Amino acid sequence: MLAYPRFLNFLIARAETAPVVRGVAQRRGINVIVLTLLFFSGASGLIYEVVWNRMLALVFGATVFATSTVLTAFMAGMALGSFYFGRFIDRRGDPVKVYAFLQAGIGVFVLILPFVLDGVEAIYVEVHRSLHTSFYMLSFVKFLLCFAVLIIPTTLMGGTLPVISKFLANRMNRLGWSIGLLYAVNTFGAVLGCFAAGFILIRGIGVSGSVYLAAAINILIALGIFLFTRHSTSDTRPSTDSEHDIQHQVSSIQYPASSIQHQASSIQYPAYGTWPSG
Repeated sequence: MLAYPRFLNFLIARAETAPVVRGVAQRRGINVIVLTLLFFSGASGLIYEVVWNRMLALVFGATVFATSTVLTAFMAGMALGSFYFGRFIDRRGDPVKVYAFLQAGIGVFVLILPFVLDGVEAIYVEVHRSLHTSFYMLSFVKFLLCFAVLIIPTTLMGGTLPVISKFLANRMNRLGWSIGLLYAVNTFGAVLGCFAAGFILIRGIGVSGSVYLAAAINILIALGIFLFTRHSTSDTRPSTDSEHDIQHQVSSIQYPASSIQHQASSIQYPAYGTWPSG
């Protein structure tokens, strides 16, 4: 008879831990999806770097200046994006939606970038006609113009890592492991993108095709996140209701358990009263 309340308490404990187990499994699935998207985001970023190096070589006429311009814009943009969006995401905003907007912004801007570079070349021609100066001064003017163009998408790229780190940091107990895993996955994606752009994509589909492919990756990532967040929010509402139902059922079970324990204790007291005193 006394073992029955213990059995009810065991069932109550199992009922309370069941939603937690489902929540952990769902959380792991979300983390895998986010890491996969971050992998392809890193791949598209290095595709841009290789392709822009090839495009700016046509503008500068020298590979050294083109490489220096792309690397400078990338490093400056990554620093600015990490600084600004790292502070921004701590104050407000949903990290997943902000990450989706960053990916969409990168993809859209990259699609119009060839037309922007044509405008930059036209501006350079006018500067060259009006200013008869040295080759290095004109190259510096080209650098400033191209840097001003590339700093926009690279800043958006720099904001992706701190934003998505904010999302996973809220869902993982080990912060160092979370950030290290994010950086490793993003870097491995960058390795794949760099290799694919240099050895496969430019040779297979050309410079423009590589740009369109990388932009399509960013836009698909953004669309996938928007669809996933809409689906997840619609799924979380019934789950919260079910959790409330489970808690209500658990509370309704606890009352009989407590009453049985009370009855058991009331049975014990007369037993102590009838025990022979000596």
